[in-house]
Amino acid sequence: MKTYRRARRQAVRGILILAPALLLTCFGGAAPVLGAGASLHLRQGNRAFEAGDFEKAFEHYTLAEEENPLSAQAVYNQGAVLYLQGNYHEALEAFQRVAPQDSELSVLATFSQGNSLARIGELEEKVNPSDALEYYWDSISAYRRTLSLDPDFWDAAYNIEVVKSRIRNLLEMMNMLARAEDLASPQGAPQQDQGDTADTESDQSQEGLADQPLPEEAGPMDETARDILNEENERRAEQNENQRGLSHASRDW
Repeated sequence: MKTYRRARRQAVRGILILAPALLLTCFGGAAPVLGAGASLHLRQGNRAFEAGDFEKAFEHYTLAEEENPLSAQAVYNQGAVLYLQGNYHEALEAFQRVAPQDSELSVLATFSQGNSLARIGELEEKVNPSDALEYYWDSISAYRRTLSLDPDFWDAAYNIEVVKSRIRNLLEMMNMLARAEDLASPQGAPQQDQGDTADTESDQSQEGLADQPLPEEAGPMDETARDILNEENERRAEQNENQRGLSHASRDW
């Protein structure tokens, strides 16, 4: 049975589901603690976290990792604190460092990578839309990896749906801005000098990114979370069937 709980509520449309990535629970299958100090620091960190003292919590989780470098829980909790503080780049690095020895924690860590990437994408939208698109696509890849670990993880499927909607809106905005710039540019503008070449290439690069078709591996932009879950379950069933076929062939040989 899963030892982590998942929010299976009806989420507000268009809002990323984040709560499961921030649960600080004790996982029975986590790596063995090499000393009592690591376990003590984890408990103290959890108490500080529940009290809202994130700095103290992060300090204890860091000490727990120093006591036991194999503690995936300590690293994951560091990421959760960093995420809540809005340090999404640092949180992403922490979630990426979670060792895969605990399968359930790996699911949450991978899901949290997707959330961190999506949040970074949000921050980049107004500053650099092209970078925002890259972060959004990376977040979808992380959610897809989450579903490969747990095909029934509804929250990951829902977040794919939300992020695809944001990608579609961002692409539409980029295309509108590009068309507006074209209309505003004077007809028969003088030849640009050499110094404007770099800016021109940058603008063309961004316009090209906005106009490019969506990657095929992303699937249809209008698919729902239920469609995504069904697709993942079908892929898993086909994979298991292929593995059974290979097993039979090996025995026959």
